[in-house]
Amino acid sequence: MSCKSFGGSMRSAAGSVRLGGGAGAAAAHAGHELVLDALYERKRDKKTVRVLTVIVYVFCVSLAAIMLSLYYVFFWEPKDAQYAQRKEEAVSQ
Repeated sequence: MSCKSFGGSMRSAAGSVRLGGGAGAAAAHAGHELVLDALYERKRDKKTVRVLTVIVYVFCVSLAAIMLSLYYVFFWEPKDAQYAQRKEEAVSQ
């Protein structure tokens, strides 16, 4: 984890530790510690956002694959149509 130093205090993931600097320095930087506490606070919705992102990604990829398969089934004409007809005649015989 990272440590940051602000006027006599060290901030780590475990909490803050006073290194000295007197009572004046501690009072002056109390506002900074509140900001740091907000920065290091756990995010609540992070897991929800990740799950929704994965669901949207899978939906988009699946939708693209379905559209591509529908195109090839209903609209795509091979360039060598005579070869395709000969192949179908050979299979039917």
